[in-house]
Amino acid sequence: MNKLLEQHGNMPLLYQFFRKMKLTVLAVTISIFSCFASNTYSQNTKLNIVENNSTLLNLLHAIEGQSEFKFFYNENVDVSMAISVNANQKTIFDILDAVLANTAIKYKVIGRQIALYNKDAMEPFLSEQQKKVSGKVTDSSGTTLPGVSVAVKGTTNGNITDIDGKYSLTNVPENAVLQFSFVGMKTKEISISGKTTIDVTLTEETVGIEEVVAIGYGTQKKSDLTGSVDRVSIGGKASQSNTNLLQALSGASAGVNIQGTGLSGAEPSLSIRGQTSLSASDRPLVVRDGIIYNGDIADINISDVESVDILKDASSAAVYGSRSANGVMLITTKKGKSETPSVSFNMSYGFQDMANNPMRVMNGNEYAIRNVDYYYQQDLYTWYKTNPTSATGKPVRPNITDKNIVASRLRTQEEKDNYLAGNEINWVDQVTRVAPVQNYNLSFSGKTLRSSYFVSGSYANEKGIQLNDEFSRITLNCNVESKVTDWFTLGIIT
Repeated sequence: MNKLLEQHGNMPLLYQFFRKMKLTVLAVTISIFSCFASNTYSQNTKLNIVENNSTLLNLLHAIEGQSEFKFFYNENVDVSMAISVNANQKTIFDILDAVLANTAIKYKVIGRQIALYNKDAMEPFLSEQQKKVSGKVTDSSGTTLPGVSVAVKGTTNGNITDIDGKYSLTNVPENAVLQFSFVGMKTKEISISGKTTIDVTLTEETVGIEEVVAIGYGTQKKSDLTGSVDRVSIGGKASQSNTNLLQALSGASAGVNIQGTGLSGAEPSLSIRGQTSLSASDRPLVVRDGIIYNGDIADINISDVESVDILKDASSAAVYGSRSANGVMLITTKKGKSETPSVSFNMSYGFQDMANNPMRVMNGNEYAIRNVDYYYQQDLYTWYKTNPTSATGKPVRPNITDKNIVASRLRTQEEKDNYLAGNEINWVDQVTRVAPVQNYNLSFSGKTLRSSYFVSGSYANEKGIQLNDEFSRITLNCNVESKVTDWFTLGIIT
């Protein structure tokens, strides 16, 4: 501070310091306004250029002749390349984007100076310029869209449009891509390519909105749904080696929990969105072709099923009441589709076995030694009950290397004879097997102008890996529908 207060001529040094600060602020302000003016010039200047079968060099001279732009480039830029352009009231960005598309030549606009460079040779040495990008988002009718998400692709840099549909992003790389997304609209991606103002028009998203799903006693467009509905198509799953419909649904829908039992033909436990009661059943309500189904799902042939719709939330109670507290599973069976009669036959044959046996059982020798230790422990407990004061009379563990001593502790003469002869049985192998699984399906379907029919029969036989565990099923399905009048349809489902 003392040095600043020293006199310099007739003017204090502190006064000179603040005077220089004012000049610095003035210079910075002028520079900022110059940058804005330069950006405005490049965006607002319209050019009329006609160059047919010409060269890039002639195009650069024509642009410099009509504007204040100056081009800079080195020997890596091929200015002799052939070009053709017919631009009427186009910006410098529009002209250069069209001419340099699909070439290795790129450009950067900095005020009124434009640098051309070869991307392969120069781009690794160019620093990524950060800039501010703004604009407006509208729909196809020109109405502004507030709340549109605008983000730089691949980053967390983003914003949403205001009530007038306008947005603004800062620190945007010059080669970035902007993503515009809005509910009910198709997501749009636009490359910045040196621009600072980007206006976007979003179009309506209509893909899949007319898809029809089963809800309650009928169908409804997906666009009209307010509840949680999930559809599982059985088309590709019927060809798998599944004898039960629930096996095909395993892992096919979020929130649907299916746990198998391991027995052949046994119906897996089914719940939707977890356990809903401590004591009552978690099983959802099952509806087949609009009729509540109280039978076993294992009795339904998977090849007869077209799709399964799962109603997961409480909105299903509006149709089914309290019975749908655990959700609803709507099963839609197949109908005739082709006007040409169609006959279909498929079969599968396979085997099932334990992939990894988790059981560890004792062999014959281990079992015999266990009996020796058992009787030794009994003798030891009897001796302790006498309240001994010394080790005198304490039982000694028998010598288990003597087979005769070990055999004497076995319970039956048959066990003793087999043990001494070295015979033993693996009881796990005696009660399990490699079990065959077979499935046969035959169907006949078709339709006419006012009727459709689907008739099928199936035979399934599944043997469990445990002896005496077997499941066998024979089904006959008939789905006939006839439109008697425009207002009356007669159908038969068995």
